[in-house]
Amino acid sequence: MATIKVTTVAGSNASMVGERYGAFDGVAWRNSIDCCDSDGGGRVFLDCQDEAVADYVRKQMSDDDEVVSHD
Repeated sequence: MATIKVTTVAGSNASMVGERYGAFDGVAWRNSIDCCDSDGGGRVFLDCQDEAVADYVRKQMSDDDEVVSHD
């Protein structure tokens, strides 16, 4: 299993970001937190069945305006 920690932009809904990517095959989301950073950014964790799925999800997030980073 591979876990991706996603940081969302201020004002976004981390749960909605989690739901969007959690809908992919082999991905589940958990523990979303809104406004956890001093600038208002949030977090959501995506659990992927393997590293190949995680790489695919990271590529999809590269064009997402609500995602600041994905580790």
